[in-house]
Amino acid sequence: MRLLNFALTLVTILALTVAFDSTVVAEDDGVMTIGSKAPNIDVEHWISDSNGAFEHTTKLDSGKVYVIEFWATWCGPCIAAMPHIAELQKEYSDTVQVISISDEDMDTVDAFLERKVRGNPDMTYGELTQQYCLTTDPDESVKNDYFRAAGRDGIPCAFVVGKTGLVEWIGHPMAMDKPLKEIVNDQWDREKFQASYQKEQKARLEAQEAQKALAEVGQKLQGLMQDGDNEGAVKYIDELLKDDKFKVARTQLEGVKLQLLVTGNLDGAPTALDKFVKDNSDNAQLLNQIAWTVYEQHDSDGNASESLLKSALNAAKVAAEAAPEQGAVLDTYAHLIMAASKDIDKAIEVQKKAVEHAGPQIGEIKPYLDELMKEKESKK
Repeated sequence: MRLLNFALTLVTILALTVAFDSTVVAEDDGVMTIGSKAPNIDVEHWISDSNGAFEHTTKLDSGKVYVIEFWATWCGPCIAAMPHIAELQKEYSDTVQVISISDEDMDTVDAFLERKVRGNPDMTYGELTQQYCLTTDPDESVKNDYFRAAGRDGIPCAFVVGKTGLVEWIGHPMAMDKPLKEIVNDQWDREKFQASYQKEQKARLEAQEAQKALAEVGQKLQGLMQDGDNEGAVKYIDELLKDDKFKVARTQLEGVKLQLLVTGNLDGAPTALDKFVKDNSDNAQLLNQIAWTVYEQHDSDGNASESLLKSALNAAKVAAEAAPEQGAVLDTYAHLIMAASKDIDKAIEVQKKAVEHAGPQIGEIKPYLDELMKEKESKK
């Protein structure tokens, strides 16, 4: 179903998804990143230690490499990574200590460890994880010091601490083979990885801050929109945009405001849409969504102004230029051509390309081409 109340959906999603981890960044210690000093650890329960081969570490010793990985029994990718982690520990048994940390209680973890390893019915997960240090830390102290301090939001997640006690690498454990090897062999280029990682980390942290900011106002916005008070919701967003507290959520709030202006056919909608297209010219999916919203509104009640249709046509055109091989985007463009300019030849040209790139959506897109062809034939 292509038509949806985008503004309400966006606010609802943001208000709900922020609940995944509302304390994502440690306030006291700042943000952990590549090159940060790795904190010592205080794990509550050590379940396995490679049959005594590894110490129940609290202080991270210099000259040694540590992999501190966060997992959970409910996390499918975490479980899938366990055989690989075991192999890495075996390969680097003299130089690396892997410490995998859950925040679940012992009963939950013990029950999981009785399960058979997927693809290997002769082994339990308890036997598999005996090869490295499997632990659980219900008070989440280590998770706070590493995972949350780094602004991470998904597991499994591994931190590789190098011989100098600094964090050298952060990422999915299935992707750490090459960096781990280079770190162990003193061949790792920390500065190069740091540059790319911090750019990605900054974007993630900004998105999380925007989520939290929107979650604070989401309920009121939802109420205004559910009551059909688009004008009230727009005024409320304008108030929020003046508050520096919501600076990190500016793009999201402006997107919601635009949708409210468009769906309410309010004054200022064409100007706001033109600005939004200019600022988001490379985001084909978002522009396509907005253009289609205008088209559906016009198609259902014919109430979209001529200037709004013209702006929506421009949005659809820019989206099509950004994604020239996406059938749904081209389909929207063809619909707006007819709605705004009645140029049937151009609409047919675009819709033929939409059909060519329709893929599984051919059943939705092909009928409109047939409709256009019949309309052109009837005018002869």
